[in-house]
Amino acid sequence: PAKKTVPVIGASMEASGEEFAAMIGELKRAEGELVLRVVVPLRETAEEGSVEMLGKYVADAVKRCKGTLRAIALVPELPANGRWNDNLIKTYRAYYLAAAEAMRNADKTMVLLGAGNALQTMNLVPQQRNGTSGELEHGVDAFGITDAAWELALVKRMAAAEKKPIWLLPALPGERNSSSTPAAGLAEGLRFVALPPANVDRGATAHLLGGAVMFQRVKPDGVAYVAVFQGDGYAVAALAGLGAGTPTDVAFPQLAQGRAEVEGLARESKAEKPTLVVADDATSMRVVDFAGNSVDCRLGDELRVPVDNRVMYLLQEGNAEDLSALLRTAEQSRIPTFEPSVTVGQETEGKATLQVRLRNLSPGELEGKLVVYVMDEGKAVEIARESFVPVGAGKSLEMPVVISRALAVGAEVVLEIEAGKQRQRCAVRVAR
Repeated sequence: PAKKTVPVIGASMEASGEEFAAMIGELKRAEGELVLRVVVPLRETAEEGSVEMLGKYVADAVKRCKGTLRAIALVPELPANGRWNDNLIKTYRAYYLAAAEAMRNADKTMVLLGAGNALQTMNLVPQQRNGTSGELEHGVDAFGITDAAWELALVKRMAAAEKKPIWLLPALPGERNSSSTPAAGLAEGLRFVALPPANVDRGATAHLLGGAVMFQRVKPDGVAYVAVFQGDGYAVAALAGLGAGTPTDVAFPQLAQGRAEVEGLARESKAEKPTLVVADDATSMRVVDFAGNSVDCRLGDELRVPVDNRVMYLLQEGNAEDLSALLRTAEQSRIPTFEPSVTVGQETEGKATLQVRLRNLSPGELEGKLVVYVMDEGKAVEIARESFVPVGAGKSLEMPVVISRALAVGAEVVLEIEAGKQRQRCAVRVAR
């Protein structure tokens, strides 16, 4: 159209000007701050005047927020069925530079968070020379990410090299918003960690961790993610397992992505879930879930705390050092004891083989049996069975396994590993 109007902040919330002003007033009284995430629809070439319009939108947003706007991320939105190309990247960078200039002119204390997640910031945000070192670095004040697992792993070294903090933002609409992400972000020492909306966790994260200080991670090389915090007169541990959106998923990618399942060999224990078994003779501890609901997991003088893809909180009066010491002695139950990987092996006497690597994650030596399956029309078909020699704690075993049918790179196999008192199954892709 010949006449264009600049949209105002709050329009996407379907809030009137009066409602938005009232929200800002409440925010100022609470001494709170806003992070604005602007989603920019992209085309091969920017519409005439749209770059300048975005700059005006940002300047107007800063003004209307009356000192409460702390940071901005500019999130690109591809056209339907679109893929990145040089023209789209050029368009995005024009918008980004316009928004950055408008923000700086309006308030030089504000923080520019890039494209709102790690991968897009790394690939799209223009780089610039550092005025002191002369090194190329990304045009951000801080790296905005939306999870404390893979995105954090992507930017952690880069942020350290560029001496820039990392901010943990809520997931974008349509993305998985892990309940464990805020606790993991705080445990990893990120500068800013967004709390889940109250309708997600009923305020439990803010209540338990809002005034707490990170003390330490317990068994940081273990499969269970355990982070202990010191609160005012109490200690709280955030516990999570594989697939919970913590750095553990990065440390054990095959297990996190391979849908690892573990069952006890004793018939009566097969239904038990992954747990940490914590001694509590004095019945001084309690467990709540991510939404603050009480979790009844006591069995005699032990707590069997579930550790799966959602965070659990273990609370105790007193100091974090005592709770950490207790968790160091906690036993793992139904938690994977081996991390497997599979590559195509050399032919042996004309027969196809796989090269299987098993890394022992348990605190003790283990030996056992390995069975390899492929799925054929929905049924598991056994293609190999081998026993393996004892593997020391933290050690790895490389073993060639003769298989009854050849497999291509990228094929999926299911490994069944029986060792100790449990049986573990995990889907693994065959690598080169």
